[in-house]
Amino acid sequence: MNSAPKVKSKPRRSQNLNEAGNFLRSLIFSRRWLVIPPILIGITVVVLMIRSKKEIPRLEIVEESVKVVVEDATPTAVTTQVVGYGTAQPARNWTAIAEVSGRIESIHPSLESGNFVRSGKTLVKIDAEDYRLRSSQRQSDLDAANASLAELQASERADQKLLVIEKDLLEVAQKDLKRVKRLRQANAVSVSEVDVSQSSLLRQSQAVQRLENTLTLYPSRIDSAKAKV
Repeated sequence: MNSAPKVKSKPRRSQNLNEAGNFLRSLIFSRRWLVIPPILIGITVVVLMIRSKKEIPRLEIVEESVKVVVEDATPTAVTTQVVGYGTAQPARNWTAIAEVSGRIESIHPSLESGNFVRSGKTLVKIDAEDYRLRSSQRQSDLDAANASLAELQASERADQKLLVIEKDLLEVAQKDLKRVKRLRQANAVSVSEVDVSQSSLLRQSQAVQRLENTLTLYPSRIDSAKAKV
């Protein structure tokens, strides 16, 4: 009785081992595995930092009372002094020229080179006697000018009233001359009486004319007196 022949399996097993080895080698040497080590390193570093983190200590602030020393400050005048070597020159120069003349009565004690003077202080006081005398003279002139103006105005008012009277007298003289002429026509008066009446009328007319001329000059004279005032 013949038995069936046995099949040898050794070559097939070695082929499977070779394929498995090739797969492992391709898996190990694949570039995709290169990403894993940096990720593992980063995770390790983060874990170490978290574990090594220390809590910040807190300090409680305690208020302490301190004694305060109070002293009264006394104002003291301090003169500023600057000591230097070399050539010094001021930043600004100020030259004062008085608009009036006269004798100087007093000078501020701090009005010296390098000193400070508060604003509003009188630096130089000039004697005002000459100006007081001039002011008195001008006041006298003003009073005289006012008196002259008042006199002119009063004279104008008086002459206006006088003109009214003179005009009334002129009217009377005119009526008298007419009366004398009527009497002369009736041979009741002489020729000399007519001449006298006519002369009186002429004199009265001249008086009225002089007053009218004088009154026309008053406005200019009054304006001149006001200008003097």
